[in-house]
Amino acid sequence: MKRYWFSILLVVFILASIGTYYVNAATRSYPDFKLLTVSGDDNEAKSLVLEGTTKGYGSLIVSSNGSKYHQEESYFEQLSIAKRYSYNQEMVQLFKEHHGFMRAKRSSNSFFQDEKTLAYVSFNNGYVDRNSKFNVSTLDLKTNDERNFVAAVPNHEQYNWAYVMDVQLDGEKLYVFTINYRMNKVNEQSFGEQEIHKYTVDLTAKSIAEDEILFADKKLDNGQFVRYTLESSTPYNAPNDMLVFRQQTEKHVKDKDGNDVTQSTKSELFTLNWKTGETTAVPAIDPSISDYWVNATSDSIILIFKKEKSALVKRYDLKTRELKEFTIPAQAVSSSMVNGDRLYLMSKEANEFDVVIADLKQSKVVYTGKIDINEQGEKRSALLKDLVIYSLYVKK
Repeated sequence: MKRYWFSILLVVFILASIGTYYVNAATRSYPDFKLLTVSGDDNEAKSLVLEGTTKGYGSLIVSSNGSKYHQEESYFEQLSIAKRYSYNQEMVQLFKEHHGFMRAKRSSNSFFQDEKTLAYVSFNNGYVDRNSKFNVSTLDLKTNDERNFVAAVPNHEQYNWAYVMDVQLDGEKLYVFTINYRMNKVNEQSFGEQEIHKYTVDLTAKSIAEDEILFADKKLDNGQFVRYTLESSTPYNAPNDMLVFRQQTEKHVKDKDGNDVTQSTKSELFTLNWKTGETTAVPAIDPSISDYWVNATSDSIILIFKKEKSALVKRYDLKTRELKEFTIPAQAVSSSMVNGDRLYLMSKEANEFDVVIADLKQSKVVYTGKIDINEQGEKRSALLKDLVIYSLYVKK
């Protein structure tokens, strides 16, 4: 029995600590922030959840039902898949429906799903080294048959970092789009130039059939340089023939204190049909403007431009090439999200949090709301000042 005394005491200590934690959490009073309707249909925001943190109380979520704090949740709630992937409801659904296949699969950008197949491709680690390989898995959604294999990454010695941005399937080939950072010749531990790759994975041969560099950062003769950014598309795992990328021309200048800073001289947005190789410029962009939000879906690109007292929303239809625009009452956009045909925006000005929901098909605002708390005067102002909202999602 003496051999086990330490283990027994450790278990007792852990249980006592957990018990004390939850007793304190249960007896503590937390500020109750709430999303209130200002105009429009209340039902538009009933599933909207805002994630954030507040000084002195930690992480929380805010909705039309009020607030719920991380410290109020049970130990099992905190570790649940629904909690860990609350920001990505597609991932939560995948874990519910295909729990066995989803084991050890964590990157939302690495998934593809259609009516027949669920696929996953990721680097076995972030850093590209001699052991770097693609982990490839597919699940037949009708027979539940799985295929799993690893494939060597070509020319891995040229890169020190890479990650998957998108995965698509066409027949027996997976197309994996990645961001790769070349090894810096001066300092091998730092990031060099960036490249956007398209890897073709042959599912029959269980190997990488082709590695194509779609775009690569480059320096121009005038001393300026061009950088490429691949924009994420939602839903993350949906079939999509189009990639959306930003081409930014920049130069180094001195700020008022004499420090080297980067200044954008030109910003352009393009679509790339990865099957045909056709590249098309998105006409909604003024090349002189670089500060805008991009939300891409499988059928459209939603752009948000900040104005003095509002935000200009432009919706570019990828099939018809039609461009529509409308203005919404959001002075300082801090977060945005597209879910179906709805655009969700949050803005913060001083201590005021405003939420706007717009119908993208009808190009009009259908809901406006604000986060508030049932307090008055300085206490209300202080609590709202300490609140930080960093993301939003629609709970299914």
